[in-house]
Formats: sequence, C-alpha cells, structure tokens
Amino acid sequence: MDVIQHEIGKRRNKWTLIAIPFEDVSQMVIIRIFKKYHLFDPSKGEFSHWVNKVISSAIKNILRDNYLKYNRPCLGCAKNLGGDTCSYTPSGKQCEECPLFKKWKKNKEQHFNVKQSLSLENHTNEAESKVGDFTDISIAKNKIDEHIKKKLRPIEYKLYTLLYVDNLSEKDAGLKMEYKQTNKDRGPGYQQIAKMKAKILSAAKEVIEEEDLA
Repeated sequence: MDVIQHEIGKRRNKWTLIAIPFEDVSQMVIIRIFKKYHLFDPSKGEFSHWVNKVISSAIKNILRDNYLKYNRPCLGCAKNLGGDTCSYTPSGKQCEECPLFKKWKKNKEQHFNVKQSLSLENHTNEAESKVGDFTDISIAKNKIDEHIKKKLRPIEYKLYTLLYVDNLSEKDAGLKMEYKQTNKDRGPGYQQIAKMKAKILSAAKEVIEEEDLA
C-alpha cells in the first residue's frame, strides 16, 4: 500500500483539473488498482512499474470522462481526418455545417469553456510520471491486430488491414475494395468506409479495454 500511495502522490502537484479534487482522484485510482491486481505478473517487471501504468491509465480515463464529456463530437467521429479537418462538411472543416457540431456549439461549448481550465493536451503531465508509465505502442498495436479480427466481419477486417496495417489512404482503400466513385469530391465507397471505420473504432476500444492496453 505504501508503494501505491507513493506513486499516486507523485501526481498531486501536477493535478490541475479543478472540477475534481485530487483526493477523489486518489480513491478512484486505488479502486482501479485493486480491481486490476490479479493482472500483475512479477515475471514481467517490478510492482512499482505496473502500478504506474495502472495509475496512468486510470487518470487518463478520469480526464476523458470529465473533460471529453463537453468536448467537440468530432473527437470520436469516423469523419474526423485529423486536426480540424472533416470528410463530411462541404468546406472540409469541423464546423457548424455538421449538425452534430452545430448542436454541440449551441448546447455544450459554453459548458466546455467554463468547466475546464486547460486543454486536454495540457493535462498529459497529470497522467504520466516516468518511463515505466508508457505503453509500448508496437506491442499494443500487435495485440489489437491479433484480437480485433474476431470482432469484425471479413469486409471490415479487410478495411482495417488496408487502413491500419498497409497504411493506405481511404481513397486507395476504396479502390482496393472495388467501390465505385459516386461523388467526384469523395473517395470511392466513402459512405461504406465511414460506417465500417466507426465499427472498427468501437472494436479497437473493446480490445484495448479487454487487454488492459490503455
């Protein structure tokens, strides 16, 4: 218990999310550690390193649940092309041309600005502590590749492979899957691809949770 308290205490001075007292965060983190304790394998490393990883994961989840509740709907959208770009809107931007964004701006943007003192990117130091905290990205990606196949239909897994293993663009993936070009401003099969990407994202999240990769 002393090790757990010590590792949690390292984050106290870094915590800047004013919506939740750090004492509450500590209790939530301790509960998560005890729920995950059966996954600790001494042969894979020191207990303090494992604890740090669990703490980081727990804090990221807390930030996600309390920060992203009011965030733009674009964050988890299959139409999100990165940055502020969007494959749905005529302008290619994440803006009020999208009905979901328009609704968020009307109902949630003010809450988002008031509730949070910093952007999510500025909360990174609250979750991380040292090298032992970081997930090995290549190992995590291999596990996702391994387990996601059984959660997807063959056509969805084919798209997953084209996009996230072969690293093709959506347009090239659509051509490989022999979709027809129905809109001169969009890639072939863009509607089907958008739906399947949403399913792939959901399946990937399930694998991350089941394999404790977060």
